[in-house]
Amino acid sequence: MIKRLLLFNTLLLTSFFAFSQNIAVEKFYADVTDQSARITDKKTDQNNKVCAIVKIETPLSLSDFSFDAGMIGIEHSEQRTGEVWVWLPSGAQRLTIIHKHLGAVRNYEFGEPLQAGMVYIMKLAGKVTTIVEDAITQQFLVVTCNIEGSTIEIKGYGREAFTNGLFSKLLPFGKYQYQVDAPKYQSSVGSFEITAAGKTQIKIDLIPNFSNVKISADGSIYINEVLKGENNWSGDLVKGSYKLEIKKPSHHTATKVFEVEANKDIVVQAPVPTPMYGKIQINSNVLGSIFIDGKDTKETAPVILDKILAGQHIIKLKADGYK
Repeated sequence: MIKRLLLFNTLLLTSFFAFSQNIAVEKFYADVTDQSARITDKKTDQNNKVCAIVKIETPLSLSDFSFDAGMIGIEHSEQRTGEVWVWLPSGAQRLTIIHKHLGAVRNYEFGEPLQAGMVYIMKLAGKVTTIVEDAITQQFLVVTCNIEGSTIEIKGYGREAFTNGLFSKLLPFGKYQYQVDAPKYQSSVGSFEITAAGKTQIKIDLIPNFSNVKISADGSIYINEVLKGENNWSGDLVKGSYKLEIKKPSHHTATKVFEVEANKDIVVQAPVPTPMYGKIQINSNVLGSIFIDGKDTKETAPVILDKILAGQHIIKLKADGYK
């Protein structure tokens, strides 16, 4: 078979053959010296009798042949080097040989019934003219996905990135599986087929694997121990479970666990930090008014004040006639 390659418009072209005339049986005879049907390649029919083997001398492939022995049937056929072997029950008298490209030999008469355990040689004749035609064997896959950072993996070809939301690749005809991924989005999995009908086009719409989360709080907002903001924060979080902490000076940290579902925005009700109180005992040599952090306590020294937030404070005493 003649082969030639032609590259045109970036599509790979190759060659295939067609047939000319029918095949014919040139010779058929029994080989009494060949014991393979009885020993090394012995097979039995449905009646448990040893089969005969017809060895067809041909360079053609078994996959292009079909055989029919009528009511008696065929037990087995097998590709061998330079030959096709056909096991037939003893008593078979004829065989039809059909080739996918070269036609058929119908109801070829053996001349006498086949004997059990015998080997028969059949030589096929027939001139084969090969017709070479150019055929496209590859075509383009074109995939669009507008999510930044998207990648595609075609089984057997590795992972590649989209460029400006577009991916294209020249592939041989056949069926393929793919997976498209992007950060914070659910994977898109599917299959496609490359054919001679034209390029295959796929549009991918990835589904978000995240949601927008809004939090308002009295203090610093920490998510999974990372500071996100003060008093207010809004942002995207991937589906999953998260630990929320609200921290405020002189207060116990408030903690809460919340869940984020895919593509479902939520507002998280933040926990409230609780105060840490202490007491202050204030003594003075005059009866002065007491101010803490600039606020009048309405008390005069000496005095013990409770429910004072833990931490540093500025205490001021005021009395007439004194600095």
